[in-house]
Amino acid sequence: MKIDFDWLIMMPLSFLYIGIVFYYVKYKKRKVPYIIVFTLFFVYMAEVLKYTQFPICLNVDMEELNRQCVNYIPFYFLSIEDVKIFVLNIIITVPFGFLVPILYKFDWRKIIVSGILFGAITEIIQAGGEAFVGVNMHRIDINDVIANFSGVVIGYAGYCLLRILLEKIFQNGNVKIECEKYLSDFCFLERYY
Repeated sequence: MKIDFDWLIMMPLSFLYIGIVFYYVKYKKRKVPYIIVFTLFFVYMAEVLKYTQFPICLNVDMEELNRQCVNYIPFYFLSIEDVKIFVLNIIITVPFGFLVPILYKFDWRKIIVSGILFGAITEIIQAGGEAFVGVNMHRIDINDVIANFSGVVIGYAGYCLLRILLEKIFQNGNVKIECEKYLSDFCFLERYY
């Protein structure tokens, strides 16, 4: 039997999203730009969940596969496919590093911690799934944690560069006042705290 990322998973996530947005609008008084960025972040996290944790296979005898799917040695690559997966793990976490500081007041220290935790928690959930179900369809790899951390740092660097660029544009007066107001609402959401 196989549990896939389908409507049984998407329905509870949809209700969770509606509840969080309701909370942000009603109690935190968040504005539309914040909700738009939060929606992007929520969809992104759902896709990360889909690609890192699913499918979950039940009642399959694959002990040998399980033994081969764990790597505790950093930068130990068995094949070109492992290098490709390493690069994809970097790419998949760049949006996390870019969007989190827009939504929450995160400085570089919190980004470092969240980058390490993001990769570690993903791998721990995969290991927990293997322990609970008995089969893991995904490789548990320390390289994934390293790649996820690298992607978060790259995303945060992109956020910092964009923020510096936009601040310079606004300081030089190259943008109309109206445009500055709307663009700053999207890029500097700290004003809504």
